[in-house]
Amino acid sequence: MEETSIIRILIVDDEPLARKKIRRFLEEETGIEIIGECNDGKEAVEFIKSRQVDLVFLDIRMPRLDDIGVLETLAPDRIPLVVFVTAYDQYAIKAFEFHALDYLLKPFNRSRFQAAMARARKTLRKEDADRTAAFQAVLAFLEEQRKKNSYLNRLMVKAGEKIVVLDENDIKWLESDRNYVNIHTGERTLRIRETLSNMEARLDPGKFARINRSTIINTGFIKEMQPMFKKEYVIIFKTGEKFILNKTYYSNLESIFISQ
Repeated sequence: MEETSIIRILIVDDEPLARKKIRRFLEEETGIEIIGECNDGKEAVEFIKSRQVDLVFLDIRMPRLDDIGVLETLAPDRIPLVVFVTAYDQYAIKAFEFHALDYLLKPFNRSRFQAAMARARKTLRKEDADRTAAFQAVLAFLEEQRKKNSYLNRLMVKAGEKIVVLDENDIKWLESDRNYVNIHTGERTLRIRETLSNMEARLDPGKFARINRSTIINTGFIKEMQPMFKKEYVIIFKTGEKFILNKTYYSNLESIFISQ
């Protein structure tokens, strides 16, 4: 896009006040045209397919179709530049920055909005190949976030006549017992008919790690790790429990600590 071209902008957010704020800040910019507003993902897809859109302010969470759903639905030649509008926590924001994407963290102010617009203008002047590479980074990051959000954050366990709801942060460790798994919390141990491998697949690997054939631990409880042999450690919890990290599973913990 030539620097003198008008930037055609679409605002996509299910919150009317958020759309109004973006529009107000955009009206202070030069060389732009606000060509539409959409309040959900499907409406945004139809709009982008029917009009030439250069830049979209896209809310992360929307009804009917989320951010990655919007982008995956579009043909490559119809994909505009995207500035994400998000309420993600600081960990996710660091990931956005690592992938060289831009975002507006709610509630954002005028100066942050102006910085996002300046970056968008610069990106729009780049070659198509550079923008395609940036888009692939967008999709990779969003897929990573989608997988992360699909993990269990609460677990419902039958205990006698009652159903106990466990928050993931209450789970200290899980251990296999033949065709069962024992779930240990700070107050009790609950038993479910399940395999440890199935539980491992359902738990967030950023918080839980399998350390040997029979044990998965919540890494948030780790106080220290004392070396034994090559890549084998004694893991000591803040509450005193001790576990053996088998070298076969060392990489499970290594990846967690490297990312922090």
